[in-house]
Amino acid sequence: MPHYAFSLVLILFGLSSAVSAQTINGTDDEAEQAPQAKIAVAKANQDISKIDDVSTLLRGVLAFECKLGGDSFPLVLLEKRRGWTMPSAPDLVLTEIDDGFAFNQSDDPLYLGFLKERGGKWKLTELDDGGVTTGTCEERDEMLEDVTEIIAPKILQNALELQDRVTEAEDRMAAMQSRLDGAGLALCKELPVNELVADDGKNCPTVAPDAETAFPKEALASVAFFEFPAILTGNLKGLGRVLDLGVGVLTQDDGTSVANIEAHMPDLSQEVIATMSTYTEQEVTGREARQALAEDLRITMNATLISLTGVGGIDKVHFTFFSIE
Repeated sequence: MPHYAFSLVLILFGLSSAVSAQTINGTDDEAEQAPQAKIAVAKANQDISKIDDVSTLLRGVLAFECKLGGDSFPLVLLEKRRGWTMPSAPDLVLTEIDDGFAFNQSDDPLYLGFLKERGGKWKLTELDDGGVTTGTCEERDEMLEDVTEIIAPKILQNALELQDRVTEAEDRMAAMQSRLDGAGLALCKELPVNELVADDGKNCPTVAPDAETAFPKEALASVAFFEFPAILTGNLKGLGRVLDLGVGVLTQDDGTSVANIEAHMPDLSQEVIATMSTYTEQEVTGREARQALAEDLRITMNATLISLTGVGGIDKVHFTFFSIE
C-alpha cells in the first residue's frame, strides 16, 4: 500500500500551493497580451468555521485551483445567509445556477462571469469589454478537508481559552459590583451624627445576606480541551510501519477529568500505544478510519480512567498530529 503521511506537511503543502498558484506564467510581453482577469489572485482568504466534525466545518465551502488569462490562483466560495460570496473578490455578486455559478460586478455593467461544471470538470469564463477569457478549475476540497481536520482541534482549544477569559472577566466584574454594593450599604448605615437631612433608606442598595447560604454555589461543568504533551509513537500491525500520533481530548465537567488525565498520563499513553499495535496501515488510512481509531482510543482511555479513578470523562478524541512512517 502506498505510503500515507498525514501531518502538518499538508498545511505547508496547502500554503505553498496557494503561493505558487499566484505566480504569473510567461514573460511581461505575454502578460500584456493576455486579457486582464477581474478575479484577482486572492490576497487574504478567511477561514470561517465552527468547531465540529470536518463535514460540518466545511458545509457551504467550495475550494478550487483555477487557471484563467495566464494566471493561476486559488478560488474559495463561501455560502452565507444571503447567498454565496467570493472572499478574494468581495465586489462580485454571485448567483447560484443549475450547473454552477454566475457572477457580475455592480460597478461594471459590461462584466459577466460563469463557473460551470460539465462532465465532472469546472470551466471558468469571464466576459467584459476586453473580450472573452476562458479557463479551467479543479476542485481542492479533499486537501481542504485534510487541513481542516488538523487545525480543528487548535481552533477548539483557542475558542475554549477565550471562553475561559470571558468567564473570568465576568466573575471579576460581579465581585467588583458586590464590593461596591457593600460599600454603599455601609455608608447608609453609618450616617454622620450632624446629618441635617433624614434619609429614609430608599436610595440604599438592598442586600439579601441569606441568599448565598440558601442557594450555595455548585461547581459548574465547563468544556476543556487537553493535549497530550508529547507525540506518541507505536508500531502498526504487520509490515513494520510506525504511527506517530498527537492526541487531544475533549472533556466537560468541573475539571476532574483533566486532572485525572494529567495524573495518569503514563498509563494512558501506554494504552494508546498498545491500541495502535492492533491496527494495520490500511485500517488507519483515510478520514473514516482515523475517526474509528479516535473512537476506539476514547473508549480505551475511559476504561483505563474508570479502573484507576472510578470515572472516565473523555467525550471526544482529536488527532493534532498523524503520520505513518
